[in-house]
Parts: sequence; C-alpha cells; structure tokens
Amino acid sequence: MRVNLEKHAHLLSRIIVAMLFLTICYLQVSAADTATPTFSPTPGVYIGSMGVTINCATPDASIRYTIDSSNPSPTFGDNYYPALGINLTTSAVIRAYAFADGMADSAVATGEYIIYYSPTITSFDIDNGPVGTIVTIIGTNFVDATAVRFNGIPASFSILSRTTIRATVPANTSTGVISVTAPGGTGFSAKEFLVLQPIKLAVSPTSPGVVGKNVLLTATPTSIGNGTLAYRFKIKYISGGVPVLQKISEYSLSNTLYWTPTMARDYTLIAEAICVGMVTSSTVYRELPYTVIPFVPVDTFAMNISPASPTAVGAQVKIKAIATGGGVYEYMFKAKYASPSGSVWQTLQGYGPNAVCVWTPTAARTYTVFAYVREKGSGDPYTLYQEQSVTVNPTATGINVKVTPASPAKVGVPINFSPTTIGGGTLEYSYKAKYKAVGTGYVWQTLRDFSLTSNFTWTPGEAHNYLVYVYAREVGTPANITYTTFKEIPYVVIGKNVPKAVNLGMAGNFVILAKSKVSTTGTTAVVGNIGISPAARSFITGFADILDASNQFSTSSLVTGRLYAANMAPPTPANMTTTISNMETAYTDAAGRTLPDFTELGAGDISGKTLVSGLYKWGTGVGINTDITLTGSATDVWIFQIAQDLTVASGVTVHLSGGAQAKNIFWQVAGQTVLGTTSAFKGVILCKTQIVLNTGATLTGRALAQTAVTLDANAVTQPAP
Repeated sequence: MRVNLEKHAHLLSRIIVAMLFLTICYLQVSAADTATPTFSPTPGVYIGSMGVTINCATPDASIRYTIDSSNPSPTFGDNYYPALGINLTTSAVIRAYAFADGMADSAVATGEYIIYYSPTITSFDIDNGPVGTIVTIIGTNFVDATAVRFNGIPASFSILSRTTIRATVPANTSTGVISVTAPGGTGFSAKEFLVLQPIKLAVSPTSPGVVGKNVLLTATPTSIGNGTLAYRFKIKYISGGVPVLQKISEYSLSNTLYWTPTMARDYTLIAEAICVGMVTSSTVYRELPYTVIPFVPVDTFAMNISPASPTAVGAQVKIKAIATGGGVYEYMFKAKYASPSGSVWQTLQGYGPNAVCVWTPTAARTYTVFAYVREKGSGDPYTLYQEQSVTVNPTATGINVKVTPASPAKVGVPINFSPTTIGGGTLEYSYKAKYKAVGTGYVWQTLRDFSLTSNFTWTPGEAHNYLVYVYAREVGTPANITYTTFKEIPYVVIGKNVPKAVNLGMAGNFVILAKSKVSTTGTTAVVGNIGISPAARSFITGFADILDASNQFSTSSLVTGRLYAANMAPPTPANMTTTISNMETAYTDAAGRTLPDFTELGAGDISGKTLVSGLYKWGTGVGINTDITLTGSATDVWIFQIAQDLTVASGVTVHLSGGAQAKNIFWQVAGQTVLGTTSAFKGVILCKTQIVLNTGATLTGRALAQTAVTLDANAVTQPAP
C-alpha cells in the first residue's frame, strides 16, 4: 500500500508540472501586445514652438515618455497626461512607451521634432567697409543658416554659434541692409551696412615728376554712396634698402594735395579715405607708382616736318620735335596763318610727352608751324621753340592715264597703267576694276591698294568688258577719304584658247606607270594602281609585292591599289600593252597642242608666279625654285609643254586655288622630271624619260614615264576623279 502511494504521488507531481507548463504556454500565446504609441502632429520640421500629443490604440494603456532621446520604461520617464500634452519650444527627440494590465508592453515609438525660429539681427561689429571686409553679425536663431546677403548680394560666411555669424562683404554689392536666411525664415538688420567703394587717385603731372616741382594729388570716389569722406595722403619709398612710409597730410575733407618732392627716386603715392561720422569706420585706399627725376634742362631743340612743304589740303603732315639734354620733356605744337584781321593761331597738340604731332590741314594757305619744348613739370610756357613755313596747296583736280596695250587685250596679257595727276602734292594711287555679271550686277575687284608707286601692271585672268578705276589722293589723307580724284577707263579683255583636258585612256587607271622600271626605297605610300610594261614584274622593286592567286596582279602594304606587269596572267599583258600605248598617245597629244597662250614665260623660271589656266610652251627646261599657285575653276585646264627637263627645288609647293583640280593639270616633259626633297607637286606628269621623286617629295596626280619612275619615301596619290 505504501509503495502504491509513493507511485501515485510521483505521478501526481509530474501531472501538476505539466499543467503548469501548459498554462504558461497558453498565457504566452494568448496575451496581446499593447499598441505602439503614435504622435500628432507627425514628427518633422516646424517653425516656432508647438504642442505634441501621444496616442495609444489600446484602451486604458499607460504611457511614459522622454524628450532627451533616452528609452522610457514602466519605471523611467514622465507619465503622459492627455489633458496636458507636451509643449516643445526647442528641437527634441520624443520616445514613448505604452503598457496595460494583462498585455505585453508596446514597442518604443520615436519621433524627432526639429523646431526653427526666424533669425534676428541685433548688431554687427563694424558698420562700414569695402568689399572683402570681414563683418561679425550678432543676433539669434542662426543655427543652420543657409545664406547671408549684403543688400541682396550673397556673401561667404561661417556660423560661429546660434547667435554669431562671420561674413565677408561680397563683390558687386552696395550699401544696404544685411540679411540672414535660416530654415525659420529671413531676418534683416535694422540699419544699413555702408559699403565703401574704391577711390581713384589722379596725379598731375603724370609720372615722371621733377624734383622741386609741385605734384597735384587728387582722390575721388569711384561711385556715389560713400557718405562724407575724409582723405589722407602718404608716400612710400626705399631708402638705404629700408622701406619708408611717410605721411604727407592728415585726414581732412579736402581730396587734393600739392606735394613738392625733394629727392629723385621711385615712390608709391597712397591716398586713404574714411567715412566721417560713423561709429566704426574702415579705410579704403589707392596706390599709384610715381617716379621723380632730377631737373635736367633742355640742351638743343629741332623740328622735322614730313612730307616737306608744299603739301595738299587733307594730306596728313607729321611734325616731329627733337630735344636733347637727357631729361624728361613735354611738347606742344601750334600753327598760325595771316588773315585780314591779323594772325590766326591754332593749337595742334597741347603739352604732353608725345614728340610727334599729326596735322591734317583743311585749307589751302601758307602756315607757320611751331614746336615748343619744356622740362616736364616746370610749368613754364616753354623752354625752347622752333618754327617752319608750310605751304598747303589745293588737292589734285584731275588725272590722266596712259594704258599699254590699248583695249582690247587677251586674257593673261599684262596691261600697264601710267597715271599723271593735275595739281595736288605728294600722291598715292590705287586700282580697282568692275564688270557686269549676269544676274548679280557689278562685280568689283581690288587690283592694288594705295601705294606711292604710280604705275601698275595688271594681268587679267578672265574675259570681261571691264571698267578700270585709277584713284589718287594726297599722302596722309585719312583712311575714310577714299580718293581725291579718279579716272574711269573702259577696257575689253577677250578670251584666250581654252585647252581641253588630255585624254589618258587606260593610262588614267594608274597613278604610276613606266616602261622599264618602278622602284622605291624608304617608307612610301601610294594610293592608286602601279603598272609596268613591257618590263616584267621583277622590275618593280622595293614594294615587297605579293602575287594574287589569279596571277593577274600583285599587292603591297605600301600601295592602296594593285600592281600590274607585262608578264602576269592574261588579260594583264594585253591590257598593259594598251595602257602604255594610251600613255604615249596622251604624251603626243599634249606635246602637239598649238596656239599657246604663254610662250617662254619667265625664260623658263616660273618661281613664285601665279598661273592662270591655258597652254604654256617653253623651248627650254623649266625650273620652280619657290612656291607657285595655279588659280582657276574646277573645269579649267593647264597644259605645260616643256622641251627639256622639269626641275622642282626642295621644299617647293604647287598651290591650287579657286577650285583648280590636279586632274586637269598636265606637265608634258621631253626630258626628265625631278621633284626635290619634301616638295609638294600637283598634276599629271607625262614624261618622255624618267621621273624622280627625291626623299619626302609628294605628288597629287600621276607619274606617267616612258622609261622609269624612282621613289624615295614619297606619298603619291591619284587625283580626285
């Protein structure tokens, strides 16, 4: 019986423990959480003090809160009373915690309220100053300030505390109130900040001054708004290697001062200004370098007038004063002439450092011209003077022009103009021409600007019925006076032979073509095809060409195109035979053109010339030693018949202008063609013998030789189609 009771007691205790465990689990599962508190209004940024309420959705729940960011608990924090709420006057982080009987405690709710107040400005440490002045602003609510402005102009600033800001007076501002902008609004100062504008410092006489002679210093504000200013002047210089700063006046309302330097040296003149009547005042100043020299009298004095008398009305006359003595001098120029009522004086140029006066007389008469000199800063009427008589004649009244040859003349024929004027002094001449173009009216051409050379030779490049104008004016005439007199000359220029382009046939498919050999050394770049016949492929050297699988052509890394030879697979041999024949025919065609427009031009030296389109013929060789220009349209054609060699000097360039095309330029050369190093040549070369391109020479065109073509690090490019 005892054993059974012990067994039952043990079982009963286990049952009781199990029931307690189940009860605890039930309570943990079934107990609800207390609702998390909420805040009204929503946490955020607000202007000025505010009330905050805390709410909890769980009935009869108790709430504790803190406003210092610490976590509340049932035993920590203030009890929340709905009737009182929370009154915030500064930024705060509110944390709230709710709990109720029989329920789990709520989570902690957090709400951050940032409260700003509109800033106020009560004072600033200095009430005036120039741009760049640092101003300390005193007030309230400067936290997180975003802008400081002087009369509306943003300034750089730093926040020192809630009540202090340090700002720099910005450029381009002016007198006005200071404002501070913060999240709570913008505050304005009750009084204005006076922005002191820079002052100017003028000195008379200008540097250099002279020992013992008065120097007038004048200080003036650069703009209005500075109030009443007081001025003080100083000088700064180096004496015995030591900088010296010396006051030469005290502050006064006078903005001028006469200073008499006693030593010859380099000075810095200083003008300072402060605002009168301000509680605190900054200083604005201006410095000016100024040299004082010893007094050195004039030794000798002379005057030169150019052009020499006589001159003409409207012509500029240059009067030059020449003083010796080693000092610094200033000059004045006058003129006088006689009238029925007596002498009439004219001041041509007042005293100053300029020893040259340009005078343009407006009336024809005889003048007496005077030049005066005095020591700079002396104040004397003059030290020495010179005078000369100048006769001014009326302007030119007419012009006659001799023209050779007489109209008409052929395009490309030089026409010489020899003018003779009626009256006037020393004259200069200019030339213009015009012709009437269909649909566009007159087309003007300036043939030559004004020059003292009266004669002029014009070589017209186009056929038109021209009106040629010869203008004359007196030397020194102002640029806005285009002429004094002119002559209009009708002149007819008739057309020349217009050659047709040479037909190259199949030779036009090649940029380099030869009968016996094509060779290169160095790094050559060829754009276009290369051909040789009747010579075999082995006579194309230096290109490291690779035969195509068809055996009809080869290729090379130096050639943008193909290489053809007479011994390649058909149809190449037959094509090459035809190509060489076409080249020979083209040569014969170019050589056989008749009625040349130009014969033996330059005796075979066309260096520096500008060549219009046409047929040119020489019974000699042709040399080009300086750049030439071929000018014409895109359809114009040039054919050059050269009985011997064509030699182009190193570095020479053939320029094309007006739309001229390399494909329309044909150089028919009976001898050899040699292009000098780094020369730049244009056109199709039809050469009876060899063509040699020396190192670095370039060719835009074609090299078609009846013997060989030799290259050395060249760029050869076929012309545009």
